Amino acid sequence: MATVAVPLKYTLEALSVNEVGSGLMIRDTLEGVPVNVSASLIMNLLFGFGSNNYYRDVLVLFAFIAGFGLGVIGVVWLKLCKCAPPPPALQTFTTSKLHPLSARPADMLPSLATRWKAFLCSCLITTCLSLPGAAFWPFPKKRFTGTALVEAGTLGLTGDRRVVAFGDFSGDQFLDFLSLASDQRTFTVHHWNHEDFVFQEGDHFTHPAKVLNAVPGDFTHTGKLDLLVMSQGKNKDEIDMYVYPSIQTMVLTNAISDTAHPVKIQSSTSAQPIPLDIDGDLKIDLLGLTTSSGSQIQVWQNVWNSSISDSPLFEMQDSHFKGSQCKIANPHSNAVVDLNGDCLADVFLVCDEGNGEKSYQIWLNKKSQGFLMATRGSFPSGTQSVSFGDIDRDGTIDMMFTTCKNIDSKGIGSDCYINVAYNQQLGTAQTTKLLLASPFPLSFRKGNDRTPYLVYSVACAPSVAGCKSDGSGRRGWKVADAGTESLKKVKDARGVTFLDMDEDGTLDIMVQRTGSQGGSRVLFIQNNFYYDAFFLKAIVLNGACNNGWCYSSNGSEKYQPFGVSYSGASYKYTVLDTAGHRSAAQVGQLPQTSYHALQTPYSFFGLGRTNNYIENLFVGTTIHAPDHYINMEGVIPNSRVVILPPPDGSGDGWKQQLFLRPGSWVPLVTVTCIAGMVILAIIVFVLHLTEKREDELERRRASHHINFDAL
Repeated sequence: MATVAVPLKYTLEALSVNEVGSGLMIRDTLEGVPVNVSASLIMNLLFGFGSNNYYRDVLVLFAFIAGFGLGVIGVVWLKLCKCAPPPPALQTFTTSKLHPLSARPADMLPSLATRWKAFLCSCLITTCLSLPGAAFWPFPKKRFTGTALVEAGTLGLTGDRRVVAFGDFSGDQFLDFLSLASDQRTFTVHHWNHEDFVFQEGDHFTHPAKVLNAVPGDFTHTGKLDLLVMSQGKNKDEIDMYVYPSIQTMVLTNAISDTAHPVKIQSSTSAQPIPLDIDGDLKIDLLGLTTSSGSQIQVWQNVWNSSISDSPLFEMQDSHFKGSQCKIANPHSNAVVDLNGDCLADVFLVCDEGNGEKSYQIWLNKKSQGFLMATRGSFPSGTQSVSFGDIDRDGTIDMMFTTCKNIDSKGIGSDCYINVAYNQQLGTAQTTKLLLASPFPLSFRKGNDRTPYLVYSVACAPSVAGCKSDGSGRRGWKVADAGTESLKKVKDARGVTFLDMDEDGTLDIMVQRTGSQGGSRVLFIQNNFYYDAFFLKAIVLNGACNNGWCYSSNGSEKYQPFGVSYSGASYKYTVLDTAGHRSAAQVGQLPQTSYHALQTPYSFFGLGRTNNYIENLFVGTTIHAPDHYINMEGVIPNSRVVILPPPDGSGDGWKQQLFLRPGSWVPLVTVTCIAGMVILAIIVFVLHLTEKREDELERRRASHHINFDAL
């Protein structure tokens, strides 16, 4: 019984872990109270199965089946290959008559056809016994199948709430969410559970006033995420700002009392300030306007000193901007992004020119010399939000913005266009110029259409939107139709955001909804297009804890400073595609945070279907040092790169960490290689046995050869 019970135990555990690991949930009602828990809880407590024992069980069962099968094959083969008793050692002869041999040893062996039939029967028996092994196949089944956008549900984000910020609140390198309830005051942190593929609700707290924006960041430079909350002030033209220190500690230790003592900082005007590193010390400062500064830009200088119990967090200073300043618009799309290609974050400001007209200013970062005015220009009438990205993949960050002629009371625009201004760097990358391309009309939207559409970039050609009539231009746009049925079902979208849900290397979609269709206010859509493409994710940290381990004030907690949400890093890389063409691209890290911009703390690079190494990856920071960037060569794709810049700006203090994530094709390649080796081993083994048998027959023929001439 013991020999049967041991494989059965491992089989049951492997089956349970495989099913529970696929996201099995237990939903029930106990005395009117809804219960929604993961099945892993019951599996661990009731049956004692470990969630991390799956691969151990698979190896044990594989070894058992393989050993049993080899034993069956070996016994059958040996039984069939067993020879008859050897011939007499000495044969007697007479001069008149030769006594015949009793029998030839080869005649006593079973025929070759009989032996092969028995061998194949034993293999068939082993195969039938191993068929149940498909239930504990060592590689997990794909959660989503099909080349399309697949609806993934709410993933635990239920109720009347909306997501207002992203951040790694638990420091586990998975993206967590910060949501705001319908009362506009209650925050809740949702932690991503990789095993259950769901967001788990953490602690929550209530801010005393109506919240306008929330910005996670390491303002106290402790390697943990703090939270800057902007709320309604005494009047509509004023914003009160509070910093809740170390919200990560609050979540992990349930120290709710920490939220009762937020740090009050200087209020601003209704134009929300933006976080940036103004003086190159890798600490988060703020840039904006105060009620007493008029149109003169002010800086909230970060002067936090953890060794002083009553240390202030910010001190107000005049800005380091040298030139004619403008009045910041409200709302605005101000950004901290490298626009002149020197891997040093510049400042992009949206200005209010009155009568609904807007303009922009580009201020170049000159380190200790401050910021110098480089470019200014006007936006077309009806300009809405502005975003940044390398549209044409030429190694420079371009600008994209939308324009609408009319906006109704519900915030829905009509006669809207997507506009792209390509970045043309002048001279020796000391300045930049924006060249406006042909606009892309959103003519596929009809009336009060709240259905999200996926628009992708294509090469310019005749009749392609965003290109000239003759087909010239840099990039055009097309609306994706095939595989987007999950998006077409949504009729009440209020916002769409790209993010990587499970750190699997694909940009998924989060749709926030008004609720007019019923159901949850948040919907996740898994991006299953081109799941075989390569990617790279990167994040630059802020040098907290001297790029080592961080410890709490009493030394009881040890952690790494992964969750810091640092704005202003810049990446440039070059890579060879499958055709051998070299291309370059540039990406910024967390350039925008105002007005619920919902940008991830990491940067994502889509490398396409190429398995080449990244030739050069230039990573720039905001430190005021001669070498404010580092060049990494031969970076492996499908990985996550963590860059730790030196806090003191020394050139030899850079650190890099590389976390690999195997692609979905690796298990298939592994199985193919193992199967190929097994087949080759069987062929070699059969040929070896055949050759050995022929040699034995030849030896026996030679041993029984009689030279009659010698008699």
